[in-house]
Amino acid sequence: MTVYASIPYCVCFGVTGHRTLHDIPALSSSLRDFLNTGYLKAFTPEAQQALTTATNTPITFSTISPLAEGADRLVADVVLKHGGILEALLPMPVDEYEKDFITPESKREFREFLAQSQRVTVTECGVALDDPNYRQKSYLRVGEETVARCDILIALWDGLPSRGMGGTADIVALALKLNKPAFIVSTSQPGKVELLNGGTLQVKFISELDAYNSFPINDAELEACCASTYQEIFESAQSEPLPGHLKEQVRTHLIPAYCRASKIAEYYQARYKRVGLLGYLFSTLSVAFMAFAVVFAKHPFFSIPGYIAELCLLASLYIMIHRAEHARVHPGWLENRALAERLRTAFYFVACGESPASGGGQKIGYRQNQSWVDHAFRQIISCIPNLKRPESDSLQQYCAFINTGWVQGQITYHTKNAAKLTAKNAKLKRWGLMCFKLAIAVSLIHLGFALYGVTTGHHPEGVLLVLEELLSIVAITLPAAGAAVGGYRTLLEQSRIAARSRAMAQHLSNIIEQPIADTPEAFRRHLEQIQEVMLIESEDWLALMEHAELERIA
Repeated sequence: MTVYASIPYCVCFGVTGHRTLHDIPALSSSLRDFLNTGYLKAFTPEAQQALTTATNTPITFSTISPLAEGADRLVADVVLKHGGILEALLPMPVDEYEKDFITPESKREFREFLAQSQRVTVTECGVALDDPNYRQKSYLRVGEETVARCDILIALWDGLPSRGMGGTADIVALALKLNKPAFIVSTSQPGKVELLNGGTLQVKFISELDAYNSFPINDAELEACCASTYQEIFESAQSEPLPGHLKEQVRTHLIPAYCRASKIAEYYQARYKRVGLLGYLFSTLSVAFMAFAVVFAKHPFFSIPGYIAELCLLASLYIMIHRAEHARVHPGWLENRALAERLRTAFYFVACGESPASGGGQKIGYRQNQSWVDHAFRQIISCIPNLKRPESDSLQQYCAFINTGWVQGQITYHTKNAAKLTAKNAKLKRWGLMCFKLAIAVSLIHLGFALYGVTTGHHPEGVLLVLEELLSIVAITLPAAGAAVGGYRTLLEQSRIAARSRAMAQHLSNIIEQPIADTPEAFRRHLEQIQEVMLIESEDWLALMEHAELERIA
């Protein structure tokens, strides 16, 4: 049975500090107290309330640590024991970095922390290894990168100036300059702590993330979606040689979140279309009832109910659109679809042993680094252990899987989607034109009645009068109906999406025909090229639909 874990809100700690520490138990106790409740003081009062009231979104911790001896490893150890995630951010390649650790025990401890890291990244200082300032600049660069990427800096510091470039004092000063909260644990007076820039940290995206986690989805429905998605990805013969543990990573970490996002997007999309359809229908009917009331203005028994019906329809239209806006139907559809598409792309990276980009380094992304989608995607990807890149002798089978299972599937989807949307758009266009043609016909009949009265001097009476008045109502209503159909067509943007799907199918066909060299680097570039095309298409669709808001109806 698929177990879905809520996507947590992650507070990221950076670490800096001295390599030689005293009274480790006291320092560890101060760090544990900070992780238990103290970290909340770094946030604004509003952010603290948001964090504590997000009932379905757990708060987790991650730490970015260079894993030097002393402070780096102590903070990493405390965060890991607290259930957090460790990301190793190294100032230089592992083999070179280990030269700074003298004892075999220190090197062994370093390797153990590396093995527990969800990610291992090496920073670049911009100078050659043989440069006399290489090490100092490397430590400064890793400190700067740590501050840039963390929410809160934890510093185990004696309060004295730095003894060299990139020392603890320099990194603390940089954090304060950037208005980052800095939790100072004194190494000269164990037990003494201080939070600088406290009460300033804003919480981002917690309400949207909690809405995602709280959305009610039937367990059986989610289970069925996960099973069908897994079968869809790995049903082809080309997927059989893929390692079972990589398939399991996709099944465990990616598919449940993808299915949840997809189901939420489907719900909001259906509601969006329903509100759009009913909105244009209500606006058309309100015109009809208004025309009815005006035509029968001399008969209050008819006109008053007409005015009441018009008022009720307009009020219902307003309430319906207002509730949809309050429920974030339109952005909820787009954001969850964006998350689902990014996760779907990640399926194929992980299945081939390649780590998908977590968001920060991508050229594109839906409101990149400004949306809860990016935060959620990073959290999901961070749970996947370090993956081993495929060997050269297995690249052909991976390429066959990618081209057949992913790219060819997308070509088929976009080809069918273009044909389907073109047909639906043509049908709506015919209905709109039919309304206007009928309106012209009714107007001609109405003109015939008028000319008959002028030429004969006999004006319609009885049944003919009622018929003429009804024709007047129809003549007023039909153009409104035609405009409503046109508005609904514009709201759905089917013709533009169909054109984009046709272009996408052609673009992917061109990619699949390109030869790929038998090297892991070439294979990675092939994956990234496909990913870029997929996500650009998704971004273009999102940018197009972002402006198709339900407020247009009103």
